[in-house]
Amino acid sequence: MSNEEAADQAFAEGGIDLTAMKQLTAVMLAKQLHAIYEESGSGGE
Repeated sequence: MSNEEAADQAFAEGGIDLTAMKQLTAVMLAKQLHAIYEESGSGGE
């Protein structure tokens, strides 16, 4: 189960899985930073 699915399932059951949310947030931030880096023209061209 992915972090997103685990977080969604916990929320649907009335709870919050902080570990899954932390991991999901870290992955999303890494993807955003990578996209910004690539768009900046510093992507190893």
